[in-house]
Amino acid sequence: MERKWWHEKIAYQIYPKSFNDGNGDGIGDLRGIIEKLDYLKELGIDIVWISPIYQSPFVDQGYDISDYYKIAPEFGTMEEFDELLAEAKKRGIEIVMDLVINHCSDQHEWFQKALADPYGEYADYFYFEKGRDGGAPSNYRSYFGGSVWEPVPGTDLYYLHLFAKEQPDLNWNNPKMKEELFAMIRWWLEKGVAGFRIDAIINIKKDPNFPDFPADGPDGLASCTKMVEEVEGVGELLEELRQDLPPSPHPITLEDVVGSTVDAVMEEEAQEPLLRPRRGLFSRKRLVETEELYAPPEPEEAPEEIPEIDTIGPEPELAEAAADYRAEAKRRKHPILAAVLISLLPVIPMEIEAYGYEIRYWTGDAAVQSGVLLACLAAVAVLARQVFAKAFGSLLQKRCTSELLAVVSAVVMAADCVARLVLPERSAVPCYAPVGCLALVFAMWGGARESRGLWDTFRMAATDDEPPYLVTETEKGACKQAGSVPGFYTTALRENTAAVWQNALMPVVLMASIVFAGLSSLGQERGDDFLLNWSAILGAGTTFALPLCWGMPFSRLARHFHKAGCAVAGWWPDWAAGWR
Repeated sequence: MERKWWHEKIAYQIYPKSFNDGNGDGIGDLRGIIEKLDYLKELGIDIVWISPIYQSPFVDQGYDISDYYKIAPEFGTMEEFDELLAEAKKRGIEIVMDLVINHCSDQHEWFQKALADPYGEYADYFYFEKGRDGGAPSNYRSYFGGSVWEPVPGTDLYYLHLFAKEQPDLNWNNPKMKEELFAMIRWWLEKGVAGFRIDAIINIKKDPNFPDFPADGPDGLASCTKMVEEVEGVGELLEELRQDLPPSPHPITLEDVVGSTVDAVMEEEAQEPLLRPRRGLFSRKRLVETEELYAPPEPEEAPEEIPEIDTIGPEPELAEAAADYRAEAKRRKHPILAAVLISLLPVIPMEIEAYGYEIRYWTGDAAVQSGVLLACLAAVAVLARQVFAKAFGSLLQKRCTSELLAVVSAVVMAADCVARLVLPERSAVPCYAPVGCLALVFAMWGGARESRGLWDTFRMAATDDEPPYLVTETEKGACKQAGSVPGFYTTALRENTAAVWQNALMPVVLMASIVFAGLSSLGQERGDDFLLNWSAILGAGTTFALPLCWGMPFSRLARHFHKAGCAVAGWWPDWAAGWR
């Protein structure tokens, strides 16, 4: 067997989105890979295989390429890719790219031109076929489910897609299309790429007759693999591709192949004489009679029991939970806008007064001012009923949350308005009701952001086309795995460390506000101003935007995780375990 330059090399696959974020936007990128090259070198890595980074709408994690000559903006620029090649070369690391040439994205220029002229030149870059008997050209089921045929709008034609409908298959029977692919591959090799892992290559050959096969499912369709397995000529196309590649150094091409091809390669290797000893763990040497062929089996350790997670009742389906939180986030939009407008109503005459202008039936009339402010507070309180419900719920649980503090602030300011109505001799200083309104508005906004964060978390965790990484916290530390995680819903709804600290500190803040209000009023023999001073301290000393301080970071973090294909629940460091 001919030895290749990549034999005995150690390769490392990188999924860019989740590898390392180099610019702080929550998504892994080329800059992040560059930053880790020294680390990879220390690991002994010789080849880095990068999953698709081409321009793509990312319907299928980048395996739907819309431009073979561009880097997706999420990952960086072509200049950064050139820098990656140069820096990797300095360290003796070769770069191998993931390449898809069985299909492209429906956003690719070729396909868009084909749709514009279904009978023109670019239509032949794909498989545009007429239907049969009023239906699709054949009864194939795609790898992703459903028919492989999608109607071409405004025609009686269908186009072929063995994967998603957004991934039309390329016609390798078209020499012009094939030459464009080969030119693109040469372009990347000339750039310095060491080779490619070619995805789904076994599918490039099709039977142009597209014969039907017996149905193998309740949908009445037959798996497209039946056509793929029976068709011949893939080897000739691969050989044509290899002949087009530069002769030396010959680039590495790793293809997805069927089992029979793998078996043939293994059989070929078995017929070769045993190779000379290799370095490290993968050494191969001739066996001698004194060597023990089979080592005695070591006793297996009993598997550790995984502790059950106490769930909050029966856990709903994550998709249902995502839909519920999406609906909740949408329901909160309009009440927030209405509450903002109501909160600003009394501010307008106050601002006009601040410039020295008098307003009839307003300026100097404490009763009218107090009545208007009280009405605004009441209206905003009705719109913020969810905030009140959450606050009273936490009070019943003997917990002091930021929502409770906002509600207390609004109630105290409402009481101050009532006191000004029944006690006209009180101080003429305007009450702080607008601040109380804004406190409720920000509490509503914080709740909406929290709902949006939970929506992003659960909809990513519920995806079924490609299971995401779900991360939870267990008794033994963080747990990362693909697919569903028991107790994920419960863990996502548990209080995080910020909420725990908030619950611990809010009672102290509340008591301190009462003490200082008493000192500034009763201590100065101005007991009538107690409510006024208390409301002022609550509004200024505890910040009316406090509830948003918890919802905003969580929402932004969940959004970044969603973009990166992750869903995370259970931020709980060991030092905070005692607060649980």
